[in-house]
Amino acid sequence: MTDMFENINDCCVNLKIDLCGAELAKIAVDGNYTAETMEALSHLFTYLSTKKDAAMVKDILNKSRLPKSAPKTFDNFDFTRIRGQDVERIKGISSLATLYSGSNITFVGPPGIGKTHLAQAYGY
Repeated sequence: MTDMFENINDCCVNLKIDLCGAELAKIAVDGNYTAETMEALSHLFTYLSTKKDAAMVKDILNKSRLPKSAPKTFDNFDFTRIRGQDVERIKGISSLATLYSGSNITFVGPPGIGKTHLAQAYGY
């Protein structure tokens, strides 16, 4: 049951609801909430938190002005068009390791080799 209170507390933080686990536990005791009721509350808060996260991602993608009808992703990029000594490094960018490490990445090259495609793939 402790995990349930922690889950609800985490969801409240994500939803910016000022309700801590101790307050919720007191409400549950005062209201004689059953384990099933607390499970339902946990499920509800998880659903709302997930829904908020999905809406936030959708909003960010809409504001990014990335193409929606034909999204440019790493899956539909033709890596055979790239030549040079860093071909293997470029093929490895789809792991997004540079993004998660906080490093910068720059695409440099002649027109038409897919720099914009790769940049948009990072957005998705």
